[in-house]
Amino acid sequence: FMESGYQEAIISLRCIGDGSISIYFSNGGGMIGIGEHEAARVEGLKLINIANEYINKGEKVETNILPKNGETFFYIRTKTGNYLIKDIEDRLGDNKSEYSPLFYQAQNVITQARLIQEKKE
Repeated sequence: FMESGYQEAIISLRCIGDGSISIYFSNGGGMIGIGEHEAARVEGLKLINIANEYINKGEKVETNILPKNGETFFYIRTKTGNYLIKDIEDRLGDNKSEYSPLFYQAQNVITQARLIQEKKE
């Protein structure tokens, strides 16, 4: 999953191998059931596939830490353990990080969630 720290909250994007996708906000609220929509599900599974390419670059961790303002963390959960990849969000967004492809794909998932939300409104 991806967690990004902002001044007002931490945003968590969760993509699970069964296609489930959720977004949570540390200051309350979120969206569940995103993966029930085919376009979002496809993007979420793409994110998982890309994340698997980065497992060897991750730091094996036992516990989760939360990102500070401006940081983005990726947690990759596997049968062999949990791996953490972290960088500064601006570097990720400006394509200055080797992890930018992972960040961009996560943004594709978030875009699908926004489109779903817009249709509901």
